[in-house]
Amino acid sequence: FRPWSVPGPGLSAAEAGGTVETETLLSMAFLRLLSALPASLRLPAKLQQVPASWDLQKLRARVSQLLVVWIDASEDRAQALLQALQGLYSNLQLLLQESSYFCGGEAWAELELVLTIAAATAEALASIQDASAYPMPEVLAQLLAGLPGFPFAAAPVPWSSLLEVGAAELICALDTWITPSRCSPSSEPGRSLLTFAFRLATAAGARGAAQSAA
Repeated sequence: FRPWSVPGPGLSAAEAGGTVETETLLSMAFLRLLSALPASLRLPAKLQQVPASWDLQKLRARVSQLLVVWIDASEDRAQALLQALQGLYSNLQLLLQESSYFCGGEAWAELELVLTIAAATAEALASIQDASAYPMPEVLAQLLAGLPGFPFAAAPVPWSSLLEVGAAELICALDTWITPSRCSPSSEPGRSLLTFAFRLATAAGARGAAQSAA
């Protein structure tokens, strides 16, 4: 396995032949991957229709598989992934405060991107460790708590269905962490999330993902 062969990092064989330790090289490559991933996955802000040839579901599945390979057995790379997600989420929060970004579609594209990468991150982390034995990472907890408050209902086509699918897949990816002790149905956050999940289950655009989330 050569880290420079994976789309994103861009390390050359010559660079890999230096005196830098293997783990340092892998970390460098992973950081390059993290910097390239958002640009590769962000959908066009002016998107009017999703071409069937894109096969977004298959593409999204590959993202989590790619992340599993990179963060396996490396706590540092797992933390780097969470920090990258935190940066994207912080940028999203700024966009959500500016109504002009909704008109141009930038906010919808950024929200869909954050949901996609968050779900892939959760799946990757849950696949390499017993997630139930660890607290939910803070940025994922923030996103989960914020889901019911995102303006999904105001999103135009095709963003409405894309966002519903993204939210449902994030909830499914966080399933290991969503327990009665952490998200009690009797608490306000728990009731809010439960209501939101059931609303997603009735959304035509979300299909199977939303029903699994509920």
